[in-house]
Amino acid sequence: MAHIIMTGGPPRCPLCDNRMKEIITEKKGYFYICIRPDCMISINKNDPSINKWKEVTPSDCQLCHKPMKLFFRKDGFLKMQCRDKSHYPYQIMRGDAKMMGKITYE
Repeated sequence: MAHIIMTGGPPRCPLCDNRMKEIITEKKGYFYICIRPDCMISINKNDPSINKWKEVTPSDCQLCHKPMKLFFRKDGFLKMQCRDKSHYPYQIMRGDAKMMGKITYE
C-alpha cells in the first residue's frame, strides 16, 4: 500500500504570513521566496529550518518590547523584524553579508 504525504505547498513567510513562492534555478534547484519589500527572503526547499521558525523564541523589539517575527536558515542567515504601529519598522539581520543584499550609497 502506498503512503501519500501532502505537504500543502510552499510554507508561509514567517515575517508577513503570506504564502511563499516556489522557484526553480538551473544550478541550485528549488527555492521558496518572499519578495515583499519588508521580507526579501529565500530558502532552499530542502532546508531543515522550514516551518521551525515558530519553535524558536524570538528576541523582543528594543522599541516596543514585543516579540519580533523571526526567519532563519541553516547557513546562519537570520532576519528579525517588528512592524508594530507604535514605531517605524525595525529589522535586525545577521549572517554572511553577501546574503543580505547590496548596500548602495548616495
